[in-house]
Amino acid sequence: MAGWKVQAASVTAVAAVLTVAAVAIKGGDIEESIRERAGAALAPEVTSWAGLEVNGRDVTLTGAAPTPSARELAENRVERLFGVRDVDTDDVELLPEQTPYVVRMVRQNGVLTLEGSAPSVPERARMMAAFTTAVPNLAYNDRLRLARGAPERGFAEVLQTLYPILGELKSGVITLSDTTVTIEGEAASNEAYGRLQVPPALPAGYTLASTTVVRPIAAPFSFTAEIDPNGVAVSGYAPDPDARNRLFGLARTAAGLNPVSDRVDLASGAPDGFVETAAAAIDFLDQLATGRIDISGDRVIVSGVAADPASWRMLNAHLAAWKPAGFQVEANVGLPVVAPYTLAAVRSGDKLTVTGFVPTDAVLAGLRSEATRVAGPNNAVVEATLADGAPDGYPGAASFTIQALDHVSAGTASLADRQITISGSAATSADLLELEALVASATPEGYTVTSTVTPPVVSPFVWSLEKTEDSLVVAGFVPSEAARTAIREVAESVSGDLAVADRTQLAAGLPAGVDLEAVAAFAADQIARLDGGSVRLEGETLSLTGASTSARTAATVTSAFDQALPPAVKKGRVTVDAPAALRFTVERALDTVVISGTVADAAARDAVSETVRRSFGAVDVKMSLEEFPGLPAGATDAVVAAVHAASLLATGKVEVDGSVVTVQGKAFTGVGATRLSTDVATDLPSGYRLDASISVAKREPPVPATACQPLVDAVLATNAIRFDTGSGAIAEESHGLVDRVAAVLQRCQGVTVRVEAMSDAPGPVDMLAKERAAAVAQFFNATGIPLESIESAGVEALAPAPGPAASDRRIAITVRPTTP
Repeated sequence: MAGWKVQAASVTAVAAVLTVAAVAIKGGDIEESIRERAGAALAPEVTSWAGLEVNGRDVTLTGAAPTPSARELAENRVERLFGVRDVDTDDVELLPEQTPYVVRMVRQNGVLTLEGSAPSVPERARMMAAFTTAVPNLAYNDRLRLARGAPERGFAEVLQTLYPILGELKSGVITLSDTTVTIEGEAASNEAYGRLQVPPALPAGYTLASTTVVRPIAAPFSFTAEIDPNGVAVSGYAPDPDARNRLFGLARTAAGLNPVSDRVDLASGAPDGFVETAAAAIDFLDQLATGRIDISGDRVIVSGVAADPASWRMLNAHLAAWKPAGFQVEANVGLPVVAPYTLAAVRSGDKLTVTGFVPTDAVLAGLRSEATRVAGPNNAVVEATLADGAPDGYPGAASFTIQALDHVSAGTASLADRQITISGSAATSADLLELEALVASATPEGYTVTSTVTPPVVSPFVWSLEKTEDSLVVAGFVPSEAARTAIREVAESVSGDLAVADRTQLAAGLPAGVDLEAVAAFAADQIARLDGGSVRLEGETLSLTGASTSARTAATVTSAFDQALPPAVKKGRVTVDAPAALRFTVERALDTVVISGTVADAAARDAVSETVRRSFGAVDVKMSLEEFPGLPAGATDAVVAAVHAASLLATGKVEVDGSVVTVQGKAFTGVGATRLSTDVATDLPSGYRLDASISVAKREPPVPATACQPLVDAVLATNAIRFDTGSGAIAEESHGLVDRVAAVLQRCQGVTVRVEAMSDAPGPVDMLAKERAAAVAQFFNATGIPLESIESAGVEALAPAPGPAASDRRIAITVRPTTP
């Protein structure tokens, strides 16, 4: 133990021994007195390890001392007792020295174990008490052995710090080796795992060598992803946050616009390859209408109902080939329930093709037999898909549908739930009559038949390709089965996620020279660009109606009909509902302007910039313009007029949308509001319409004469008042500036306004300067400022006027109190 403890204990012991000695001697029995007083002297903790034997006045010490100094202290305490003649320490042993000095705290299967070394019996008791208190209510084992070699400083304190950490572990070991600490095990919870990532605050001189703690172990390690019409739910475990986020992201993708419920917790124990296997399994969800992916240990179970027949085939093929390393895959995916339940049989000459859905393999075999009877063994192709949802009596109705084509040389017989539809061309009138008789006498019970079979030649020959929200529909007539197949392939090449529905009928009558496959390729290219619409061929005329959210796309499609039509085809009506290609906006605040929209080209952009510079001067202007070649005629003049209109406003907004220019806002004065419509209407090119809603900005409070000049100077500092070339008339681009000055002057009380126009060069004042000063004065007068309060004059130039003389003549406006 530390030296100061030994010294303190020695002093205390001596005092006690002297006191006891005085009493004991009086008792007369020296041997018993020495035994009692020696026992009392050795009772303190630092020497409590020592035992003793007394023989007369000689004392023999026994036991195992924790340190040499402790042995010396015990000897000194007994030697100093009154009446003791000799102290023998030969039988005193030292505790074995342990290097390194190790204490291990173990939590396993609900049992705490403290093992390793303890420096003394009392310290061992304290260690066990603190150990069991830190994690109460558990069974515990004391496997400590007494040994010397414990660190001299902080030993008890570091143990007090480490004991509570066992409460954060479900199982594990904390090891103190000399002054080095290691922590390993399984966290009691994810919250405990997070806390264990923060190093404990150890006493000075002690270090944390490592913390090797895993999250709570899940056994078996399981994960579930479930899909239904309401969305996707994931639950179970993931090994870390990144894996959970990845699996949640894949589930969100599978859910589309539906919500995703995440009940995944973090845990250890994931088998090798778990994350990749779970990620791959989630990819199957979007092929299920309802179902789930279950992973438990090394088993992967995919179950549910496929989204559609194609998904059923694809999913079962994928699952049969999927062999994730270390996992066993089980599949139980049922056929989808199809609504409507459809079957289509198409006949062209001797060839008969059947597609759609059948409920069983037996029904499929029956259809093959019937198709072979109608078309012959080499001309029948049956490609039906198994699916649930067939109405009662479906096998008989399907057989009737194929029988109907025995009377059609080119046509289609389709079955949708309980509705049978037959269309096409009969080879002869007799075939048409026989078909009508079959419909009248043999229609399956509970089913309705509609027949539109016509003679084989059609006029006009009509074909269309329609794009809807969820499908690409090919309809009308095709001249051959080969053309039908080629056209369908063209449609599928541009369908993307859309289902391709082929509703064409075989017919003759296609105009000579028209290549329907080329027409279909052209139509598919255009319809793919649109959000929706239809391309229709009627005879030789090809028309289009559609919609697009992009003006550029609309322009591209319209241009294609003018420049790239297939041979022998004429352009019909082409209508694309799309935003106007010309969209231009000017938002005007008092000293800021924001401009955005489309312009025809770089020259138009420059024209707008120049108009902005001349109309707004030093006002803060932000422009964001996009060049759009092919804008309608007059587009540049229209946007320049819009900038001019905005310059006449105090606040407001000017928009050009197609051929309509809308002006909304407030002018500086009533005269400015009246003038605005006239000025802008005059500027607009042919074919454009002005829609103006202008009011007058609220006049600000009056100001005294002495305060007016700074207000006028502030406005004139933003821009120059310009005039038409060679004229005394104020340029339209400066009307807004002069109107703003007039609005300031209307607030001035008791003032005289002097307007001076400077000549081009030094010398006599020219007449043009006088005319321009008078024009500004007349403008002020028109806004309501009394003429008698306005003076105008031309003045001699002191130096050449800056900028082009015709447009940048300088105007000075002076405001002074009116002299009585």
